[in-house]
Amino acid sequence: MKRTLYLLSLLTLAACSNDDNAVPETNVDRTEITFSSNLSTEVSSQPMTRALSEDGFEQQTRIVMRIKSEDNPTSPTSTKYTRTKALAAEKSDGKSAVTFESGDKRYWDDAHGRNSCLSVYAVAIENQNLSDKLPETVLSEGTPKVNNWTDVPSDLTLSWTLTQSQSTDIIAQENLVYSN
Repeated sequence: MKRTLYLLSLLTLAACSNDDNAVPETNVDRTEITFSSNLSTEVSSQPMTRALSEDGFEQQTRIVMRIKSEDNPTSPTSTKYTRTKALAAEKSDGKSAVTFESGDKRYWDDAHGRNSCLSVYAVAIENQNLSDKLPETVLSEGTPKVNNWTDVPSDLTLSWTLTQSQSTDIIAQENLVYSN
């Protein structure tokens, strides 16, 4: 059974912020784009260098995402796109910390600096870290330019094929979740 999932407004983060509490990683004078759930259980004095899945995953989970950066929230004149992946850890206290490997980190200065207004579209197979089932290329993109950002508009559609004969193992390996 083939289903097409349209990832239109899955997760929009208001990432236009100059939060003094954030202590993100810098790389050659660039500041890493970081995410936080801003849940009330987080301590504000902690650096916000991770995102959280509010309900958490039972096991490590691979997340593939597309990030769209616009230079102005009301009438953008420049839009850039990038694709990256992250790993959500097994939940602790009901949450899963999400981390990026070095090559998967993205930086404000490569998009529109601190004026970037980001939209993040993400998919995962719940409780699975399967690169063969969820490759980085699952969310298509044009050829990346310098620093993994491109001006080529993204096609945010995903074709997902389900095995016709279902079993518990097959369902676990095909249970697609997405940000909303």
